[in-house]
Amino acid sequence: MRPDGSVVVPDTLDAVLDARVRSLPERTQRVLEVAAVIGHRFDGRVLTGAVAQAPLEIDPHDVAEALKEAHVSGLVSMVADSRDFTFVHALVRDRLQQRMRSRDRTHAHALVARALSRFSIADPRHEDLLTHHIVAGWPVCTTGEVVERLYAAGAAATRQSAFAEAAQHLLRALDFLVMDPEFPPDVWLGRLLAAAGQAATAAEDLDAARRCMSALHQRGKEQDDPLTALRGALGVVRTYATERVDEPAVDRLAEALDVLLKGPAAGTAEERDLIAESLRALHIYRAAQARTLRTQVVERDPDARTAVLTLLWEQENVPNRLELAAEVAKAPDADPLAAALRLWASRVAAGTGSFAEEPPGIWELPGTAASRWEASLWRATCAMASGQFDRSLRLTDAAEQHVSHSGSAIETAGRTAQLLGQRLIIALQRLDWEEMGRLASANRPVYTARRPIMRTVNALMQIMIGDRAEATRHCDLLGDEFEEGIVPSRDLHSSVIGFANACLWLGHAKGIQIARRELTPWAGEHVLFYVAQYWGSVNFHLGRFAAFDGDLDEAIRYYRLGLDEHRAVGSTTFEARNHWYLAACLWHRDRGRDRAHAVEHHTVAATMAAEQGVPDLANRTWPPESPFHPG
Repeated sequence: MRPDGSVVVPDTLDAVLDARVRSLPERTQRVLEVAAVIGHRFDGRVLTGAVAQAPLEIDPHDVAEALKEAHVSGLVSMVADSRDFTFVHALVRDRLQQRMRSRDRTHAHALVARALSRFSIADPRHEDLLTHHIVAGWPVCTTGEVVERLYAAGAAATRQSAFAEAAQHLLRALDFLVMDPEFPPDVWLGRLLAAAGQAATAAEDLDAARRCMSALHQRGKEQDDPLTALRGALGVVRTYATERVDEPAVDRLAEALDVLLKGPAAGTAEERDLIAESLRALHIYRAAQARTLRTQVVERDPDARTAVLTLLWEQENVPNRLELAAEVAKAPDADPLAAALRLWASRVAAGTGSFAEEPPGIWELPGTAASRWEASLWRATCAMASGQFDRSLRLTDAAEQHVSHSGSAIETAGRTAQLLGQRLIIALQRLDWEEMGRLASANRPVYTARRPIMRTVNALMQIMIGDRAEATRHCDLLGDEFEEGIVPSRDLHSSVIGFANACLWLGHAKGIQIARRELTPWAGEHVLFYVAQYWGSVNFHLGRFAAFDGDLDEAIRYYRLGLDEHRAVGSTTFEARNHWYLAACLWHRDRGRDRAHAVEHHTVAATMAAEQGVPDLANRTWPPESPFHPG
């Protein structure tokens, strides 16, 4: 109102809101500004705790009175059955924030953050808000507070497999270290680079991951810290899980490991775990060099022998795996559950054990969190191999509770990938193409950074999605890499079998010949990836290759061997398939009593498939049009 008594009519919405806010007491305006910083909906308790601090120091009774005044003025309303309030319109909140000076908003965020830090202890829903307000409250909130909060937020996001969000938090924390020249980076820099690099790897931001891990490696070298240098070198190598590895990166890993091993052993769990993980990564690309360094590791730190052999077991071929498992099982310092699982799985892979022959009391054995995770995978694998697909899915679902307990983004991502792999192979055995397509579309190949099997499974994934052209491209590339001898873990069955299956579906003749050449030396063994997936006997797959080539005598010979082998290990899943493929080859060879035997095998296959719930196999056209069928 003007001095002459005339009324001022605001000509904009902002002016209307400003006029209404200015009509309130100064104390109420300050309370509303802090409320606007909290959000459109705000907790009255958090607001009270925020404005009670210096420099505002507003009494709780005055806060209640201020909110009552704002309610009467039509600016806020109470939320029924809660302690929350909301602004009546987003424009009200926006205008209150716009009226504040930037410095005042920063102070308000800091006040809210300190109030929330007390509430977040009792209410984890406030954690994300706390992160937002601490970051927005910098530099009133100290760099140390901001970095610690972002690191905690990154860890929380990792536990939920939200890797992009985790990487964003951690990379932002690194930015704050750069922006505050007075904050000593030594406490946080290495930890942040390692965590951000792992999260970025899992989030498929490989450029950011390589920058972080390269910086970590360089920092370790500059500070004469071989453990940090090795952690960085390992991180860089893991970023190549889905593409041809950078040989200089492997060189740096080998060099960093060698430098560490030349120094005295610290004897800590951290050092032993890192050395074992680095050896495993090196083994993927340079098995002979890794075995040489493994000897050095054990000589340098004899107490690490059992732990190292336990971890590296999965990277060895079947004979070596069986030997290592037997050695670990006898070690007095072995993880009892991990040792028993490895011996059982090794015997199955060698054809001397059975999925059905459960070692007495194995599930009651004590074990670490890691070995309990392995046990959950193995139980699901045993059920799948035995044709109990619904039970295998239930066990796989139950195993998800262990995913968030892994402690790092790389391991969390790896566990996520293993569960997806379990579900995929069940869908594949059921010939459920809709489910295969859904799962393959959800797959993130980089999740397998610790075990880069996706390099050779990617082509099969593309077939499941329905992209045969992309699958063919993958098979062409992998065929070249097999010829060059640079495929990761090429001496493991599991590194060949995904590629081989894709080639069979595509009719990729060159790839099939490569797979046949790679698998032939392992005839009599079984294809077992870690403790997570079973793909049948090697002879069974050699029979498929021979059938594709039209060599029916050879195919029948391999299939008969495979049938005996599947029965021996108790895999009714592959026994049913084996019967069908053998029946098809016998029918088309048509020599002597071949067709009578073919009918017998087909009848058994159809019966077993029906019992297992695989109608596509049970009802497949008979007699078959061809001796070869890709799936």
